[in-house]
Amino acid sequence: MLLNRAELSAAEAVERLVAVQGQEIDAPYIGLWTRLASFTQDDLASLLYDRRVVRGSLLRGTQHLTLADDYVWIRPLMQVILSRTRQAAFGRLMREVDLDELATLARGHLAGRTLTRPQLRDLLLERWPEVDPTALGFSAQALVPIVHTPPNGIWGKGGPTPFTLAEEWLGRPLDPAPPVERLVARYLAAFGPASVMDVQMWSGLTRLREVMEAMPGLRRYHDISGRLLFDLADAPSPPRTSRPPSASCRGSTTSSSPSPTAPA
Repeated sequence: MLLNRAELSAAEAVERLVAVQGQEIDAPYIGLWTRLASFTQDDLASLLYDRRVVRGSLLRGTQHLTLADDYVWIRPLMQVILSRTRQAAFGRLMREVDLDELATLARGHLAGRTLTRPQLRDLLLERWPEVDPTALGFSAQALVPIVHTPPNGIWGKGGPTPFTLAEEWLGRPLDPAPPVERLVARYLAAFGPASVMDVQMWSGLTRLREVMEAMPGLRRYHDISGRLLFDLADAPSPPRTSRPPSASCRGSTTSSSPSPTAPA
């Protein structure tokens, strides 16, 4: 959806892209606006309020927006990344903290309600007053599946980040053991042909070479540098003459903009 704006809904675009980078609140709106023939702020905002799209820590452990149907299996795959990142950042500061107890206590504090990170941090400090407060707050986010509910994620909205248990917001449990091949296939459907390193850099996961080499039905290519690329067997390829549109062409495309000053 970078060569030409697509005639898709916002939900269809989010699904096609698997997850949309949302570390900055406004970024997903611009990312979708540049890809879609017709898009407004309300198109994405309504998906967030309707719980069809959620915002949380996903690919590479950073904030992304994804369909609720995809969050329930992508988030468990990201746990290894979130745990690794948490350990690298705060492991030394939390040597005396039982992480299973912290996760259980955080779930208990969040059950049936939404708290900001500072509010949850202060409640956890009652149990571990000697531990670094920042380490406690961020560790809870890494250990427990949490989504950031509206108005967080709405264009132009700031303020403290709300924490809500993902299972409660979505009204269903997460997939306990999703296959990593599912994520690889979704990535290739959106961005293939791609190398193993491409998939690993996008997702944050490692050791995917054996996974991809064992997946049945993948086509193999080599790029001009000799890198091995994988793609789905039935994935279409763009014409060899395809070129990205120039800035002037993009600027002349008629489309609804999320902001009068949003760049093309």
